[in-house]
Amino acid sequence: MLINKIILGTVQFGLDYGVNNKKGKPKNDEINKILELANLNGITTLDTSVAYGNSIKIIGYFHNNFSNKFNVINKFFIDEYSLTEKIKNELLLCNLKLFDTYMFHRFEDFEKVNANTIKELKLLKEKKFIKNIGISIYNNTQFLKAIKSSFIDVIQFPYNLLDNSNLRSELIHEAKENNKELHIRSVFLQGLFFISSNKLPYKISPLKKYLDCLNEIVKKNNISIEYLALNYVLKNKNIDKIIIGVDSFQQMQNNISLLRSIQYDNLNFSEEIDKINVKEVELLNPSNWN
Repeated sequence: MLINKIILGTVQFGLDYGVNNKKGKPKNDEINKILELANLNGITTLDTSVAYGNSIKIIGYFHNNFSNKFNVINKFFIDEYSLTEKIKNELLLCNLKLFDTYMFHRFEDFEKVNANTIKELKLLKEKKFIKNIGISIYNNTQFLKAIKSSFIDVIQFPYNLLDNSNLRSELIHEAKENNKELHIRSVFLQGLFFISSNKLPYKISPLKKYLDCLNEIVKKNNISIEYLALNYVLKNKNIDKIIIGVDSFQQMQNNISLLRSIQYDNLNFSEEIDKINVKEVELLNPSNWN
């Protein structure tokens, strides 16, 4: 089932997130409804971080007050505190005994990591506080270094209709040959795909021509941009997991409907999407939009 590839991102639960998010964070009652609906429909894993506001506490509240529990991917920073103590505290907050993946949030921390920290991570894995060690990356230079790391199990990276196979396909294949589990994020490019191409902020206006190409595909096939974005990533057999976030219960319902329709359709837009070759690759990183 394609829906089993979905991980629910929780950054929207703790922060006002996304270039097209006009509602802000959902209320706690709505978050609980979102989590119940996700679990009911076969989504079993959440992606979080200490950097996502109070999202970890929100997950813990759900686990403490509802019968269903999720697997959780958590991201960490290297600082003066022991990773072992961090993990124990965060597991307690989440009401869990084990994190599915414990992931470097910053590539700089991964590059500077010393032998003692690597040893500590491996020991946490042996003691079953974590199942996998992972890293979140942003570009292909980082991607290649993560692939070559012997202790990294999971690589999370951006991949979508514009940040597509033109930029990533060779490294994706190399990662699979090295037995890495691949998780992708930024499926909707932080909501950029939902903005009218005529209303783009000046800084990212060079992307207009590419967004117009996407809108032509949408119009020609009588589908939504959400459908196109999810179809493209779900039909890639080399991608193990796909992180999507929502900021409302209605959006969660809509995404589940889309996922179920993609599950049973025969449409594949990879050939058309991979003809789109973005030259201004720096604009595919939302941190460069300000």
